Amino acid sequence: MSRKFVLILSLFVLFSCLLSIRFSLVEVKAPNGYPVHNLNTGLNYTTIQEAINAPETLAGHTIFVEEGTYYEHLVVNKSLSLIGEDRFSTIIDGNYTGNVTIITSNNVKITGFTIQRSGEVFTIDNRSHGICFQWGISGCNVSYNILTDNLNGIWLYNSNANTIYGNNITNNNIEGIVLDFSSNDNNIHGNTITNNHLGIGSWNSSTNNIYGNNITNNEGGVLLDYFSNNNSIYGNNITNNEEGIALEQSLGNCI
Repeated sequence: MSRKFVLILSLFVLFSCLLSIRFSLVEVKAPNGYPVHNLNTGLNYTTIQEAINAPETLAGHTIFVEEGTYYEHLVVNKSLSLIGEDRFSTIIDGNYTGNVTIITSNNVKITGFTIQRSGEVFTIDNRSHGICFQWGISGCNVSYNILTDNLNGIWLYNSNANTIYGNNITNNNIEGIVLDFSSNDNNIHGNTITNNHLGIGSWNSSTNNIYGNNITNNEGGVLLDYFSNNNSIYGNNITNNEEGIALEQSLGNCI
């Protein structure tokens, strides 16, 4: 066998191996139509809720969501981190019905989304918010999201020691952020809250820290009502609202 033939045969075998490696790498990529990824398990999903509900998804896992519009109503019932690829183009859309996202577990993180178009009607049985904290939720972080065109942007119900930071909360029909029914010890800072009926409303909620926010161009800036006592409100830019800060039946607040 000539040296030339051996060389050609060797090159052919090497080239075939490289092709095999290349195609193997392509095959392990997530197929089109699976834009939601559990970064801990490596599994891919078609919807965000499917990823949350999967039995392989455990507390402490991170769900990464590619940009796109997701017409979903999420129930986050595990201690997960939900991370959007880009908050301007990773959109969770409620299509004007119900809550867009409900948090029912402690220690949830939601960041990098536009959350929009909740239902437009508020009743006891039909709460319509961009993000709704259910009873007794704590340790959550909602940061760097856009909440717009909801009935209320973020609503906390008897939920304590959560952080709401760096969000753009705008053009919601009633309130940007609601602290309701003994939602205490929450940190609300660094948010831009504009063009809502009321920027931040507090009812029977105390010892919250509200600082470093831009609260502008709302009908009302901040309302503390019905025994919302001992809250700290400082270092905010509260301008161009019809009413800046209002106190009703509330005592001991630091403003």
